[in-house]
Amino acid sequence: RCLVGSEMCKETGFSSTELTERLLKDYNILIKDCDTKNGLQDKNYIRIAVRNTADNNRLVEVLMSL
Repeated sequence: RCLVGSEMCKETGFSSTELTERLLKDYNILIKDCDTKNGLQDKNYIRIAVRNTADNNRLVEVLMSL
């Protein structure tokens, strides 16, 4: 189980932009696509922040389902 503040890597087959758009559209989950940050273009980095354990668990469940 992934806890708030820990690191998690999951290959989804989506670019960072595609994942950001899909999570928002399909699950109402907002993450930050870091593709616009200097030095991170085309590297598919995202930034995730969660408020609590319930949000974290939901995010993990959604990511594991992709």
